[in-house]
Amino acid sequence: MMLWRAQIPLLFLLALVTACESQLALALPSEPYLLTNAASIRNLSPEEAAQHHPVRLIGVVLGIAEIGSDGYAIHDGTAGVYIQGPPEVVAKLKQGDLVEVTGITDPGEFAPFIIQQSLTVLGKTNLPEPIAVTFDEIISGKVDAQWIQVSGIVRTHRPNPLNTNTCQLEIATGGGRLTVRLNTAFVKEPLIGAKIKVKGVCYYKVNKFRQVINPVLSVPPEVSLEIIEPAPEDPYLLPIQPINLLLQFAAGGSYGHMVHVTGIVTCIQPHEFWIRDNTRGLRILTPMSTQPLALGQIVSVLGFPKNGEYSPALQDAVFRITGSNVVLQPQYLQSAAEAFDYDADLITLEATITDLQLTRDGIAVGLKSGDQFFRAILVNTNLTVVPRSWQPGSRVQITGICNVTGDPIPTLTGLWRPQSFQIIMRSPTDLVIIQPPPFLTQKRIMWILGLITLLSLTTVAVIWTRSRIRLREQLLNRAMTEAQFIAVLNERDRIARELHDILAQGLNAIVLNLDLVRDEIGRLSERAAKHLQLAYELARMATADARNAVWNMRAQVLEQSDLPTAIQGILEQMTTATTITPEFTLSGNQRRLPPILENTLLRIAQEAITNAVKHAHPSQIKVTLEYEPRTIILTIEDDGHGFNPNTTTRSTSGFGLRGMRDRTIQLNGKFEVDSAPGKGTRIRVTLPTPFITNSDALLSI
Repeated sequence: MMLWRAQIPLLFLLALVTACESQLALALPSEPYLLTNAASIRNLSPEEAAQHHPVRLIGVVLGIAEIGSDGYAIHDGTAGVYIQGPPEVVAKLKQGDLVEVTGITDPGEFAPFIIQQSLTVLGKTNLPEPIAVTFDEIISGKVDAQWIQVSGIVRTHRPNPLNTNTCQLEIATGGGRLTVRLNTAFVKEPLIGAKIKVKGVCYYKVNKFRQVINPVLSVPPEVSLEIIEPAPEDPYLLPIQPINLLLQFAAGGSYGHMVHVTGIVTCIQPHEFWIRDNTRGLRILTPMSTQPLALGQIVSVLGFPKNGEYSPALQDAVFRITGSNVVLQPQYLQSAAEAFDYDADLITLEATITDLQLTRDGIAVGLKSGDQFFRAILVNTNLTVVPRSWQPGSRVQITGICNVTGDPIPTLTGLWRPQSFQIIMRSPTDLVIIQPPPFLTQKRIMWILGLITLLSLTTVAVIWTRSRIRLREQLLNRAMTEAQFIAVLNERDRIARELHDILAQGLNAIVLNLDLVRDEIGRLSERAAKHLQLAYELARMATADARNAVWNMRAQVLEQSDLPTAIQGILEQMTTATTITPEFTLSGNQRRLPPILENTLLRIAQEAITNAVKHAHPSQIKVTLEYEPRTIILTIEDDGHGFNPNTTTRSTSGFGLRGMRDRTIQLNGKFEVDSAPGKGTRIRVTLPTPFITNSDALLSI
């Protein structure tokens, strides 16, 4: 043994030489090269380690990773490194074995390591001194496969459920919790609450992105724990501490040690429960099952204080039941503002439900008391729907654990005055309806408004649809009426042509023959001459009536020219060979109009001009045609004898004032007559364009 101890300086000298060799090798081109120390292996990148560089190391075994595994760690004087070998070979290794290992590098899942190809045990040697590290250094990941030392207070001690040959500790160290794996079987001993110092090899649980999840300190079976401060033999004999004194200032006090509290159970959830003593309420976090607990039981609790959101809590707690059947009396609050004085305590107060929501864990109830809004939550329940009696607007009595919640931007120092809290209900019976909601709740008002809006939109849609249908029907009727009117005009043209060709021509022949007979009237008796003259006059009158009838029935003048030209032609034709001066004026944007409008205006102009020529004996006739955007205006004005419009309604042609007025009204127009005896006559007709809204009027023409 002394011989191998004398070889230690030689071992470290060899490590120094191999380190220099590795530095020279690193300067060579990127091809597999021999690595002879652990530090150079740790410095490889994952890509370099994947080239499987050959490795030859001499070092001391720090310990196997876990009993039954295929991994172990050695230290060669430069650093520790993880090695993977055959399980049957690894199982024979002991801490302190001096070994020579050959193999190749591998990038691993977190840090580079060695895949063993051969192993030679050279003897025994001492271990290097462990590195004292903090939890921050451990969680950084830099001490993978290194021989380290940490100290802390034991929080838990239990068997390893995955390997019965090992057990686990959890220690609180430097602001973190470190899992310690003891490679020995579990032995029940008073470790919880003890302050210990432990040596071991650090390994890591990682994700697929080569990032640290949790560190694990593996303690070889040859290493014993160093107890700095022993755990109490019977922790339940520790002095009972009032809940309101937890984490208060105490000169010379210590933090992190186990405390002993007692109280009445006020709320129970899986792995946590709440108690109350004579001072305050307290939240308890425990790895134990809470199923044996019942509300109203008295429990004795051992645990470690921790900072809560507002009030302290106990974690890693164990408990035992010491009494039962205590009647729970919640703290009755007059207003929600008092709740901040009862964090973690059982309270009850009246409030109004504002909203309800099903969550992944249970039911959340929005509440309002005075000006304070808060929520009550019911978790770990079998309810899949909100109880029917829970309605927004209901006045309720709510009971549960007050949980003061943190503010988004809390103060850094000094007295913190929280602004929000929630209530943790224990069961649906913690919410009692005092007064149901009024009929017109906000939800019902919104439903009513929505229904009214829907009905309004439906009514508007129906009205719009019907109006479109009605408009389409009107357009269809208008088109049919136009077609019928055109057919009527065509039929009238046909009849007019037949009248002209048969009746008018025959009457003209009779007049011509009578005129020839009249030249021989001197040979006839006076009586015969009188009858002949009468027949001649009747024939002329019949011819004139036939021509008027043909004119009234024919519309070919509009087929051959436009409306202004046709009216101007009538004016000039009727005043030719007379002393009457005609005047025609056209204004506005001239355009073609529906046939019914143009024919009506043409007939009115013809009748008015004819009446003026036959009956008024004027010296001037003025006709004006005005095209406006939505109307057309026809004006016939003469300076003749005039008449009384109230007594004269027809002309000799049968198309007098009444006929003009009727035709105008049927087309939704306006007919005006301005005349008096000795003052001339002015007729003004105004018709809307381009649409006709009275289809029946078209059919009656």
